[in-house]
Amino acid sequence: MPACLKYHERLVLHHKAARRFSGGIEARLPSLLINETWAELHAEQRLRFPRSFRVRLYVVWTALHVGVAMSGATPSVLILVG
Repeated sequence: MPACLKYHERLVLHHKAARRFSGGIEARLPSLLINETWAELHAEQRLRFPRSFRVRLYVVWTALHVGVAMSGATPSVLILVG
């Protein structure tokens, strides 16, 4: 689980950095329309992947780790009980 939190923390950091850098670029070169392009891309992605778009990446990582842990814990419990 701590790995999932670290991935999430890094994701947020890099996302904020990218937005700040693109904002600085657009301030210097407004003809690039970076914020409008970002909004269009975001809308297209939401339409193309409506279900998975809403799922946060850290939830996927957490589910994966829980699934791996359960796949090991279940046989162990069955062996100990049986």
